[in-house]
Amino acid sequence: MISSEMVEFIQKAIDALPAQCKLIFILIKENDFKYKEVAEILGISVKTVENHLAIALKKISASIHFEPSRSVRLTTGARS
Repeated sequence: MISSEMVEFIQKAIDALPAQCKLIFILIKENDFKYKEVAEILGISVKTVENHLAIALKKISASIHFEPSRSVRLTTGARS
């Protein structure tokens, strides 16, 4: 089960996505649209949908770090 803290971190990462990536992520991952449906709705190719979703997933995963001693940490872009 995903903790409420993890859900919050994931949502912040989704909210920080570029507009097109965020829209495509939401349509496919949250609303179960098919790639072809999203492509038709947005007037773009299926390959472009795939690329935007890949970017979204990469940005989300880069924003969330799992640490053995802690559950999750959201990066803020600053490095220590």
